[in-house]
Amino acid sequence: VLVLGIDQNIVAAVNQAELDDLPPTTTAVDYGNPTQIVEYSNFTITAPREEEHLQEGTESEPREEEASEHLQNEGSPETQVRSKLMFFKTHKCGTSSLVSMLYLYGIRRNLNFLLTPYEHQFFTDRPPQVLAESQHYDILCQHHRATHSWDFYKPWIVHPLLPKEETFYFTILRDPTFQFVSNFEFYKHGAAIQEKNPDADLETVLEIYFDGVASGSGDSGDDSVICNRVVNPMSFDLGFTRFGKHSNHSLDSRIHAFIDFLDAEFDFVMITDRFDESLVLLRSYLGWGVEDIVYMKRMTRALPEGEETSEEKKPSVSARISSLLKKYNRVDYQVYRHFHKKLREKLKTLHKRHLKSDLEALKKGQTELVDGCLDLTKLSKSTLGTVFHPLSKKGKQKPSCRLWSTSDIFVSKALAAEQDPTFCRETPVKRTSYEIIMSNIKLFESIRREFLGNNTEISR
Repeated sequence: VLVLGIDQNIVAAVNQAELDDLPPTTTAVDYGNPTQIVEYSNFTITAPREEEHLQEGTESEPREEEASEHLQNEGSPETQVRSKLMFFKTHKCGTSSLVSMLYLYGIRRNLNFLLTPYEHQFFTDRPPQVLAESQHYDILCQHHRATHSWDFYKPWIVHPLLPKEETFYFTILRDPTFQFVSNFEFYKHGAAIQEKNPDADLETVLEIYFDGVASGSGDSGDDSVICNRVVNPMSFDLGFTRFGKHSNHSLDSRIHAFIDFLDAEFDFVMITDRFDESLVLLRSYLGWGVEDIVYMKRMTRALPEGEETSEEKKPSVSARISSLLKKYNRVDYQVYRHFHKKLREKLKTLHKRHLKSDLEALKKGQTELVDGCLDLTKLSKSTLGTVFHPLSKKGKQKPSCRLWSTSDIFVSKALAAEQDPTFCRETPVKRTSYEIIMSNIKLFESIRREFLGNNTEISR
């Protein structure tokens, strides 16, 4: 029996009345590998202490006892290497590079990934892949979703598969202004407005969009909030919609409860805007080497015509749009400020000399990876509208370089096939041929040989 609870002194979960789409208490979650019994604890939302109310433009300060606990538990590097990981992938937070890094880490060490069979996302309403006897799950690093819609983080699904006491849970947040604009443009949330106003620029589209949000939300002041895949999208991903939306609690109280839940649920929250520093901290908590966190930028936004560089430029917004974003994305901003503050506090626990040394080693490793893999004289554009440098002739000969250039979709489906003891040519796999899957499985084998030595025998 797994009790999904948090210390009663920490306000987390939601009133039972809110859990209208959850199984009833003590319900069997039948995934077949194995059947787990999950019990839901009922926690209440309480008002934040007076000093913890968040004001516009301020950051939530870590409580003294919380800061002390984290300094003690997280201030020094782990002595034991940790390879059982649950990375919750938030949308448009620069996670593609991190996921590829985790794929490479796991493939090199022959670890098992928690997957929905032959999908590139983790479906919370479908059974996970059944592994061979005596095998267990090691890493989950995909978006979570339901079959017919986006979905939010559901710990009652994940915990039985990757137990909290054995697994390092982490996620990532991005500056809400840049995350919102990236999410809005990538998923074309303003397409209908653009169609009616073909000459409108992004500023105009966003103004029209937020005018519609205001009129459609029955904006009733400070405690009105929308949380979906467009507005407050990071908090939607992480499950804020379950926190007292039909209750009489103030929005500040609900945000306070949500932040406390995230603090208790995740061992570490990375910040995209301080990505390298976040990776150095992650490395210290997992006991990894710097070589394990070397990454290559992926999914870089395409630039206007005539600009030929792969460096992504941050979108600029007017003061009015910035004000609207802070008003309607209030949850995301407060959550982000809280964890950005915590990251800065955690960085202070690392010796400055060690932090500088790790950052320099990471930068050197990145330079070597890029120089050894990519043709920097060429720039290509993907079907998703992102830009990238193709592999060089030398890079095409290196298995790890080839993985960095392989779509996550193909990587995840090949991993599923490799982990599936029943996989064969007749196994149905959508939009991916048997030949492509087998080619990528051979790539994984080459990566392991490259990592362990060319003549090393590898078996699962």
